[in-house]
Amino acid sequence: MINFFHNSYIFILIEKLINFINSIFFVILLIMIIRFFNYVYKTMIEKENTIDIHFKQNTWENNYMFGVLDYTKKNKKSFEKYTKRFKSRIKKWEKNMNWYKEYNVKGIIEVNDNNTFDEVLNLLKITKPPIFKSTVLPYKMLFLKKDFKIIMLLNHYHCDGIILHDMIIHNITNTEKTIKFIKYKYYPVFSDLLLYKFLLKMLYDKIMKRHEFLRLDNKKSIVALNKINYNTKIDRWIVFSKIINTLFKYLKKDSIKVAFTVGFDDTVYFCKNRIGVIIVTIPKMNNETEYLNYIKQMIMKNKEQAICSYDLFRNFPMKLLRKKLDKTIDVVLTSFKIDGKDKNKCDLKNINYHLGSFIGIGRIPIYICSMTLDYDKIVKVCIKSTTPDLDIDKMIENEPSTTKLYEWVNE
Repeated sequence: MINFFHNSYIFILIEKLINFINSIFFVILLIMIIRFFNYVYKTMIEKENTIDIHFKQNTWENNYMFGVLDYTKKNKKSFEKYTKRFKSRIKKWEKNMNWYKEYNVKGIIEVNDNNTFDEVLNLLKITKPPIFKSTVLPYKMLFLKKDFKIIMLLNHYHCDGIILHDMIIHNITNTEKTIKFIKYKYYPVFSDLLLYKFLLKMLYDKIMKRHEFLRLDNKKSIVALNKINYNTKIDRWIVFSKIINTLFKYLKKDSIKVAFTVGFDDTVYFCKNRIGVIIVTIPKMNNETEYLNYIKQMIMKNKEQAICSYDLFRNFPMKLLRKKLDKTIDVVLTSFKIDGKDKNKCDLKNINYHLGSFIGIGRIPIYICSMTLDYDKIVKVCIKSTTPDLDIDKMIENEPSTTKLYEWVNE
């Protein structure tokens, strides 16, 4: 009798296991079918990826990332020579870009003799980018001779992490490339299993883990620059911990969801914006060391999220999800590093990278662009706040290394 019940129990377990495996197999098969039909649809009909459509509105606000660089050698002739070198480099580089090869469109390079930096940004509030038949303006570069400044406007529809990196490293500073972007590759079944696991985790977090998100202000965004000087070896974990530690000093919340961006080396045919994210919920802690250990552990533990999130947006019709994504994160943090070992041999020696952000009232509460400039031993952290839950005015007042750069206001 005991053996009978024991055997029955084993049979029940085996049956449940088989049913579980069958359900996983069914879901994976469904994912593969959707992936395949989306591939056929995209290949044959050549419709745009839904994520790309998200960035294709013809407006400066939110769709254009902007950077400001100072030309430190305040000499008109030298600035003119630099501008000519830049034009020469970018003309050759642009011939290989998707917007030129597919749409026969070029970016705009404008030399401005009269306007200041603030005047140019104020003009962007009342103007729109030029309209093209089948695409949007990829970029606009303004060389302000009055201020010896360079304003970079990169449309996020065409210009993702790799393009941003190329624009700065190759065209503006002409220095050595140090970042190797991850190659995207799809492995049947294995990639689908990873995606299934990723979706299950997202669903579980949504249902089981409550999180009070930062509020979004639809009337004002403040852009501030925080400078971190260092004289020892630095890495991304140190930078992340310093940024998050500073944020929590002035946040009115005890935890934040941070999306750490990861760029991918991939074709632009299926998704022009080749970026994935690793989302980490970070609780308020006591010091930088605790943040460093926690962030490093969580990013390494969930690093496959980067490829899964990019795979999801690249290969599936995710328009609705992309709109909702902005409402399910508190902070987007993008970081990069320029080593600049060849500083004295290239244009980097006369360029001071000032800031990087997005134009207009933000779609997410906080956007951060962190630039580690190793040749000057400084990290420039550009913080764009569009939330009343961050006392950024107090941050600017209390942190000696933080200055207000610009303010976007809807009247």
